[in-house]
Amino acid sequence: MFLAMGGGAVTGAKSSLALRLDRLNLVDWPSFTDQFVRSGIVTGTLNLDVANGGKLLDFGLNSVVEEITLTDAGPKFAGTRLKLDVIGKLGNLEMVSADKLHFALGRGETTWATFDGSVTGALGQLSAKGRGALNLPVAASLAAVPGLDFEAGSMNYTVTLAQAGKQLSVDTTAAVTAFTGGYADWKLADWNIALNSRAGIGDELATLEKTTLTLIRRDRPYGKVELNGTLPLGQAAGRLNITATGVLAETLNALAKPWLDPVQVTRGRTETSATIDFGTDGSIAADINGSLGQLMLAEGSTPILAQPVTLGMEVQTKLNGDSIELAEAGITLPKSARAENRLTVSGKLIAPAGGKTTGSLKLASNELDLTALSKLLPAAPAVDSTPKAESDFAGDLASLPDRLSGFALKLQVKLAKVFWEELTITKANILGNTSGEVIDLHKVEFELNGLPVTGKMRIDKSTPKPLYGFEVNMNELPAQPLVDTFDPDAKGGLAGKLTLITRLNSSGTTEAEFWENLAGSAELKFTEGDLRLFSDATKILLAPVAVLLRLPQLLNSPIDSMHVTLKIANRVVQVEKCEVEGTVFKASTHGEVPLAKTFSDSRLDLPVEFSLKRGLADKAGLIPGGTPLSAKFVKLPDFVTIRGSVGEPKTKTNKLALLAILGQSAVSLPDAVENQTGNLLENAAGILSGEIIGTDLGDALGNRGKGLFKDLGRIVGGEGAGEKKREQPVNPLQIFEPLFSPENKPEKGGKPKK
Repeated sequence: MFLAMGGGAVTGAKSSLALRLDRLNLVDWPSFTDQFVRSGIVTGTLNLDVANGGKLLDFGLNSVVEEITLTDAGPKFAGTRLKLDVIGKLGNLEMVSADKLHFALGRGETTWATFDGSVTGALGQLSAKGRGALNLPVAASLAAVPGLDFEAGSMNYTVTLAQAGKQLSVDTTAAVTAFTGGYADWKLADWNIALNSRAGIGDELATLEKTTLTLIRRDRPYGKVELNGTLPLGQAAGRLNITATGVLAETLNALAKPWLDPVQVTRGRTETSATIDFGTDGSIAADINGSLGQLMLAEGSTPILAQPVTLGMEVQTKLNGDSIELAEAGITLPKSARAENRLTVSGKLIAPAGGKTTGSLKLASNELDLTALSKLLPAAPAVDSTPKAESDFAGDLASLPDRLSGFALKLQVKLAKVFWEELTITKANILGNTSGEVIDLHKVEFELNGLPVTGKMRIDKSTPKPLYGFEVNMNELPAQPLVDTFDPDAKGGLAGKLTLITRLNSSGTTEAEFWENLAGSAELKFTEGDLRLFSDATKILLAPVAVLLRLPQLLNSPIDSMHVTLKIANRVVQVEKCEVEGTVFKASTHGEVPLAKTFSDSRLDLPVEFSLKRGLADKAGLIPGGTPLSAKFVKLPDFVTIRGSVGEPKTKTNKLALLAILGQSAVSLPDAVENQTGNLLENAAGILSGEIIGTDLGDALGNRGKGLFKDLGRIVGGEGAGEKKREQPVNPLQIFEPLFSPENKPEKGGKPKK
């Protein structure tokens, strides 16, 4: 070998060096290699040609390193193979020209990464270009970024580099094929991604002149993301602008899965822009504006929205370490004639990695129209007639804190005006706390149609048995808007004012435990009323009374007022007062209702005191002697008891009391029939005594009842042939005819009002 180098070299003289390595074991050279690799076998050749006194150097390197074990790499990279080929020139130790630069990394016959390119220029003024391919799962494993998971996919790319002093410009084109993977909970499956980027890199900033990311699946574009701006590489400030256009449903599903799952976006398109500012203190501030158009959501095969919806969104937030400051996050829902329908969220959170998120959040709105928004939801499915087990609402309540596990927050809801059917809610202010084990809404206040409503709610799972507390206070609210909203079939059927005051506490994980441990009080008042729509339970009480007293108008007479007070303790509901007053009657009851494991199974045994308006009592001959002339109502002997259960109440009548009332009423019958009434009245008492279930009196009394009133009508009506006609008293039994043959029968299949 002849080698001539240095100042003493003869100009024009040439020198050559040929170096060959044959299975050099890197284990034997730890001082040189341990920082990068722990083991490997090197085979290769290096050829150097030196000319012009060392000013021109031609070099050629052809090498293979096999059985590589990288320092700090996992065992799956054991046996890695690296191939490196370089052919080029170096002039005056400054100018570099590498016509061939080949790099390949893999194992066995599998190649993980390749690059082929060239380099030219002086040191500090280099330019390079080339193309390569990358196996993405292997690349992600090498990066070892927590949460990064690439299951499949490959990338082919071209890159051009240009160096000018401390500045480096990079032009990149890349195509990702059949990519499956993601970061944390964000996942893509079998996607193609196209990347075009032009960037500049300096000491402190990376400048993105234009970077475009196009998402493709099944040869169809699913959205485009464009970026430009500056990214800090140190403590400098920077700003990045992002625009997303045409991002379709499948992309939205992938991006929103952590928050939406199991809900899926079945249709949608977003147009969004964002500005992200990087502060010198390491903070990141984001300002996001955009829209979600033609949005449709579903859970499994069940649609969540009845029609496509367009949503607007604006977010202004700042992140600094674990701190998240949410200046405002707004969602604009479809407008209605009554409201803009915009919600905002603001607050400040501390979200340490692996710890509980703490802070405060505020939800606010100036106008919401829940009636219009509810029409965006699909119609309720037809009622399934198949009997179903009762839901365990106590279990549902106890699960609510679980939905906020990992959070310890102060919450506020502030709504200026909310419309819901006939109701208008204003000045709503709700304050509360949640800790993952406790939901405590310690202040709930709003105005309902101009009148104040207050309340509280607490669910505490920090004890072995969950604790519950509820309070509601509303005074003299107009009842008609409430009925019109919650029962449209009864619209216009109620007038009056409603007062409800409740304070209830309980504990337990099941419905049975909830009722077993329930304690508290409740008061319900209905005043200045005109209630004409009786529930089935009310009709069950009034039906036998109406038959007995020959007063079917009881079933259609309005109720003026109602007052109920309850106390609950030791598994018993104490009905302290239950008074109902109508235009023609008064009724009251009191007593105890032992609570069953299921509330609807709780047994009833409540005696009813019944009073009749004086005029009707006089007409029926039911005013006892000595009744003061000033008495507006006349009390009847006690003959009715409410039996059965809360879910299926029944009316129990007393035969002896009925005979007394009927006997007293018979005094007013004509003399000609007085002697025929005894057996018939006893028969009537027998038919009316016992339990009556249901609201159809014809069914409740049966044919015997119909025949009874027909016979009584004949007797009282005086049908004897050839008798001299004389003025007869009004036949009181004719009044029952509408009960058995109403003039306005409901249409077949018609639904009774509740």
